[in-house]
Amino acid sequence: MTIVRLVLLSLLLALAGCATQGSSKVSATGSPADIYIDLALAYTQSGQLGFALENGQKAVRADARSANAQATLAYVYFLLQEAEEARLHFDRALAISPNDPAVRNYYGLYLCAAGDTAGADAAFLAAGRNADNSAPWIPYINAGLCYEQQGNLAMARERLATAVRLNSNSVQAVSALARVERKSGNISTAQTLEQQL
Repeated sequence: MTIVRLVLLSLLLALAGCATQGSSKVSATGSPADIYIDLALAYTQSGQLGFALENGQKAVRADARSANAQATLAYVYFLLQEAEEARLHFDRALAISPNDPAVRNYYGLYLCAAGDTAGADAAFLAAGRNADNSAPWIPYINAGLCYEQQGNLAMARERLATAVRLNSNSVQAVSALARVERKSGNISTAQTLEQQL
């Protein structure tokens, strides 16, 4: 799996996790930026990054103090491979809301893609352990995928096993753990996990 495919899969998992946290909308914070955040994320899912960027920028103009707006714009810049702009907006989002699990998860994805596995893992763990995170398995999946991409199957297995313990119904967690078990030579464990799918 290439880094681009891994990162896109991880970002979609992050979006799926955010989208299931209480409503059909990703944001819903009461901020005037919320509609633009929702539009930006919808456009990223359909691959329309120009429109995503436009709406991410509108979100920040509507509410520059919204960590969600800053993180969304950072995410769009990340997809556009504009690392400096992405880092700038991630830094702003973290300054506004340093413990926000969604912001930490996005930031972990960014760090993983930049090759900072230790930093990414710390961000994912902060997101996963946060009591406000209603989908704590998502950051653990992302941490596992990051370690898998780096070739560290032992840590990938550990993080993915935690994701499965947190939500044994997560198809993403179970299938990723089965894949890592198979890569590690644990065929019977992989087959048992695959039977759960």
